[in-house]
Amino acid sequence: MEGQTTGLLTTSGSGQPGEAAKIVIRGYGSINASQDPLYVVDGIPFSGDMSSINPADIESMTVLKDASAGALYGARGANGVIMITTKQGKEGKTKVSWRSTAGWSSRSLKAYDMVDQKEFVQLTYEGLRNGYIFDNGYNWETAGRQASADLGGVLGGEQYNPFKNYTWGTIIDPATGRVQDDATSAWNESWMDAIQRDNAFRHEHQLSVNGGTEKTKYMFSLGYLNEDGILINTGFQRYNARANINTEVNKWMKTGLNVSLSNSTQNFSDYEGSSNSNVWYSAQFMAPIYPVYIKGEDGKDVLDADGNRQLDYGDGSVQRPRYSDFNPVGGLVDDKADIKTDVAGLRTFLAFGSDSEDAGWAKGIKLTLNFGLDYRNKSQKSYMNMHHGNQAAAGGLLMKYNRRTQSYTFNQLLTWGRSFNFHNIDLLVGHEFYAYKYEFLSAGKTNLVDGILELRPGTNLYNADSYSEDYRVESFFGRFNYNFNEKYYFSASIR
Repeated sequence: MEGQTTGLLTTSGSGQPGEAAKIVIRGYGSINASQDPLYVVDGIPFSGDMSSINPADIESMTVLKDASAGALYGARGANGVIMITTKQGKEGKTKVSWRSTAGWSSRSLKAYDMVDQKEFVQLTYEGLRNGYIFDNGYNWETAGRQASADLGGVLGGEQYNPFKNYTWGTIIDPATGRVQDDATSAWNESWMDAIQRDNAFRHEHQLSVNGGTEKTKYMFSLGYLNEDGILINTGFQRYNARANINTEVNKWMKTGLNVSLSNSTQNFSDYEGSSNSNVWYSAQFMAPIYPVYIKGEDGKDVLDADGNRQLDYGDGSVQRPRYSDFNPVGGLVDDKADIKTDVAGLRTFLAFGSDSEDAGWAKGIKLTLNFGLDYRNKSQKSYMNMHHGNQAAAGGLLMKYNRRTQSYTFNQLLTWGRSFNFHNIDLLVGHEFYAYKYEFLSAGKTNLVDGILELRPGTNLYNADSYSEDYRVESFFGRFNYNFNEKYYFSASIR
């Protein structure tokens, strides 16, 4: 779309699987107001998420902007309109098709070139030594001895010394002021590697049935998508179904029905921005000497009762100097965040009229009744564990959110189109009624019961809130199009 329409900008959002693309038409018109265009699916405004629509069900997409958008959809089309037409049945024998795709995704930008363990220790030592020289007036030798003595306290004690053949006090060779050449590391764990999947897997499967007779055409489709995120424990899973049936009852009457269903689950990281809890941010600032998993005095993993490795939160007998009581991997494993979404849509129409000469004076007059209904229910869970992190003192925090959206549109369109020699006329008058209702409910509790991600066992109320939005829009509109010999055009519209 971006390459086919001028003034259209698309971005992929956060990169989280299941995140809908962001589309802006004709630039940003406001700092605070929404920039989202109006989506119209099969002639009816759509209030759901674009990620709930299977791309394989889309036949075409058209962008309306400027006067054309405002004329047809009023203020709702101020940010532009994207018209989406879903696939219809085609006359002919029944065709059954199956399509499966698979792929892998990885981080596109190379990771920063980071210092290794020896370089980090060396730089920390030099920083301490230079501080004693320039800030305290120590001579070179005295500053070096003091820096070596203080190194362990700055880096977190021997618990975080990966070089088990030396202590922090002896890791620096006093003759050279460098890390000992034969210092051997007992571990070397990359925090960035620990939070990422290498080649995250994505697979999608689609079944479609298409066919019909001269008067009745049908299309049915089923789809399944499963996509792993680059971050561990993130991903998106969607089931969707669609049925589209159109029939010509007689020469002057047509009707159709389009029904769609979608169910999706999105697992994601609940932290973003530059906060420490944002794992993309914090993992790259974690010093390379600090292990992802708890180590013993010999530098080997300390296993739990079940033989599993234990994440090091830096809150043991000796606390990690930075990011104490925090582990980027733990933010993805021990904390939970997901959104479950159910979407249902219905489109139906009844059309009267004909372009046949048999219609006599009524040739070209058509009355179309359109009705559309959209329903979306979104349940979100956000859990911060009770053992580590900023909610450990409160016994954990569980927040649950429910957002329900219901909307329906009913319009009646009367059109007349005729051609007289070089004159071509197209008239449209219509009425539309749109109803929208949004309901929000949230609640949270602390002091939870371990292993039960429900609010009832929690003893302390953290938050409770609800509100609703309910509005109606009724419109009358008209449009007149005229052209002479397909060369000179005139158009006027009102809403």
